[in-house]
Amino acid sequence: MSRRCLAAVIAVACWLTAATAQKRSEGPRPDEVKKIAYGHAFDKHVLGEGNRDGEEFKKGRRIAGKAFPNESITTREQFAKLLQDIVEKTKSKKPSEKFRGKFYYWDDRTGTFIVYDPRNRDRGTAFRPFRGKKYYDDQE
Repeated sequence: MSRRCLAAVIAVACWLTAATAQKRSEGPRPDEVKKIAYGHAFDKHVLGEGNRDGEEFKKGRRIAGKAFPNESITTREQFAKLLQDIVEKTKSKKPSEKFRGKFYYWDDRTGTFIVYDPRNRDRGTAFRPFRGKKYYDDQE
């Protein structure tokens, strides 16, 4: 391969890396939010499987003094919609100070905390922490 060709390949690779990093700095795409909703978070936090605290997204369920205001989440599609709405509309969003590409979201209305982690197979998790917003505030 000629030096000119190699330089072009390197330039394209750098451009693609920068474009990917820019997208990652903006948070998750809708398909990545769907992965969160369809991953372990649904089984553990919505259905309550393996979670001694039970179903967190059930209408009226109180966690950290806040009742879940929506109708109970019973399907992965409903969970994905809730999470996508939070990611798109919340003002409480911050990047991780320790892990590049990782973001935290807090929805005060529902008491929902979302972690977006592009390195995780499920792309993160979502739950209603018992410490409420303080849990979000303590994330770095």
